[in-house]
Amino acid sequence: MATSEIATIAVVDPDLTNCMLVREIALASGWVVAGFAHSTADGLGLLERTAPLCLVTDYRFDGDETGLHLIARAKRLLPDLFTVILTGWDINDVAAHVGRHAPDRILRKPIAPHVLMEFLNGVHMRVDQIRIDAV
Repeated sequence: MATSEIATIAVVDPDLTNCMLVREIALASGWVVAGFAHSTADGLGLLERTAPLCLVTDYRFDGDETGLHLIARAKRLLPDLFTVILTGWDINDVAAHVGRHAPDRILRKPIAPHVLMEFLNGVHMRVDQIRIDAV
C-alpha cells in the first residue's frame, strides 16, 4: 500500500447512486473518501490528485472502457493501490478479461451494505498492518 497516514479511498462508478452508497459505507468503515468520479478518465485524474490507498470501481463504463482499464492505468501510477471491482457482470467473465494489472478483489453486485462494510473494514486493517510492518 501507499505510505499515506490516512486510509483514503476513491470511488469510480458511472452511477451516482452507487458512488454515494459506497461512500457512505466507506465512511462508516473508517475510511476518508478522497472523492468519486463517473468515468475512467475522471477517475484517473482523481487518483493522480489524491493518491488514495484504495480504489473501488465499477466494471462497465460507457464505450469500451472498463474498470480493468482504469486499474491498469492506476497500478502504473500507484503500484501499491488496493483495487476492488464491484460488478453486476458475471465474475468469471470479468476475470477472463483481466490482464497484467489484476484487481485485488472482484465483488458481485448487488452486495449487501453490511458485507461491503465488513470487507472494507478488513482492507482498512490490512492497510494498518502494512504500515506497522513497514516501520
